[in-house]
Amino acid sequence: MTNKLFWVLVSLGLIAIVIINTILFPRLLETLKSVAPDAKTIFDLTFYSTVEESYRRIESFGEAGIPIVRKLAKIDFAYIVIYVFTYFLILRKLVSSLFKEHFGLSWLVFLPFGIGFFDAVENFGYLKLIAQFPNRMEGLAILTTSATMIKWTLVAIVLAFFVFLIGKWIQKNYFN
Repeated sequence: MTNKLFWVLVSLGLIAIVIINTILFPRLLETLKSVAPDAKTIFDLTFYSTVEESYRRIESFGEAGIPIVRKLAKIDFAYIVIYVFTYFLILRKLVSSLFKEHFGLSWLVFLPFGIGFFDAVENFGYLKLIAQFPNRMEGLAILTTSATMIKWTLVAIVLAFFVFLIGKWIQKNYFN
């Protein structure tokens, strides 16, 4: 991949991430709160929920809020593709520019794909739980909230790896 193509793709990805996180998601969450004032936070924003908490959350959305939650999940599927490839490209570029020979932790650049996978499992799970509500699918609720927990754990690992890489980049460029 050429440097120019890299910067174009990363720039477009980062712009899309900013727009989705600062405009699209907040507007939909405001709309959700306006039609379902008692709505608890959406699933993506919690680290873990019990089965009971998951079903209380679905119930809090109410009939008017469910279509908005579905829309958020559908947009999140597109968002997954955007953030996975953007963060993968950034991490890969940092690792390849910092370590000319084999680097033992270079496999961590692929973790955004794991995050995206578990985010998708989470979305599919919650869409199915919502579709079946008020019927309960406790096994799916446990699987779905476990996917959320794994997703956020991987996010923490990627952030720590990114901070490590930025530290190495600063050390290489300013202290060598």
